[in-house]
Amino acid sequence: AAAYALAGQDETAKNLIKNIQLNFTPFNDDWHTFGSDIRDRALALETFGILKDADKGLELFNQLSAILSEKQWIGSQDIAWSLKSIHRFLKGTGVFSQGFQCSYSIAQISDQLKTEDKIKLVDINGLKSEKLPVKVENQGSGKLFVRIIMKGIPKAGEEQSTENNLVLKVEYLNSKGESVDISKLKQGTDFRMEVTITNPDKLRHIRNIALAQMIPSGWEILNTRINDAVDALVKDIPDYQDIRDDRVYTYFELKPGQSKTFVIALNASYAGKYYHPVINCEAMYDGNIYSRKKGMWVEVIE
Repeated sequence: AAAYALAGQDETAKNLIKNIQLNFTPFNDDWHTFGSDIRDRALALETFGILKDADKGLELFNQLSAILSEKQWIGSQDIAWSLKSIHRFLKGTGVFSQGFQCSYSIAQISDQLKTEDKIKLVDINGLKSEKLPVKVENQGSGKLFVRIIMKGIPKAGEEQSTENNLVLKVEYLNSKGESVDISKLKQGTDFRMEVTITNPDKLRHIRNIALAQMIPSGWEILNTRINDAVDALVKDIPDYQDIRDDRVYTYFELKPGQSKTFVIALNASYAGKYYHPVINCEAMYDGNIYSRKKGMWVEVIE
């Protein structure tokens, strides 16, 4: 229908969908199309925007607005399609075309907003309190959607190890396979980090998993791919691996109940005290599948 409308055949487009039932069964495809019921809603909403049909599209608009406002993980595909379709619907139908007016306050900061824009982003930086009262008053005649976005990273040592639907085990070993205490290493020590990731679900195949391993500044990654030492350390082969100066990104998948182990060769190179960042593993298209190990301080002794 959208294709016919874009080709100037509005009547044909309207006839195609005049009796359609807008029922969307929940699903999520993280392999071939990365589609979902959210993206299907967005495609339908975009069609009503092209046809300038505000009456039929308004319910979908409200559904997508509610979904984007929920406190849940939403995939990048879903977010992009939803925002794109909402924009096209608003532009095509003129719904909520009058801008908005409101007042807001957070902690000791308060201000008034009056704009003809549909969306307004207000940056508030440097707030330190953990609990802050937020108040927004709609002073206009239309519905106002408010979203609070908080960004930041925990202070070094204050992260928490956590996992959900994914198990992560990290070991540091010497050339004999014996455990190494990384809190204090002699300068020049060669050792390896072995990370084992397990899919505890006996039914679900997890695809598009990303493992991010950042190392302390005083260590160096020994890239085994350029010194003919690959076979000695390889346990499982990833779909793709990106080895950089201070980190390794590994991408792979896990069948139901499967485990995979990835090995990085390391050297304690520079004397000093350094912070070992969080080790993070997650499914890139499902925010409910993740595991991370908290960081720690390490020392390299002369």
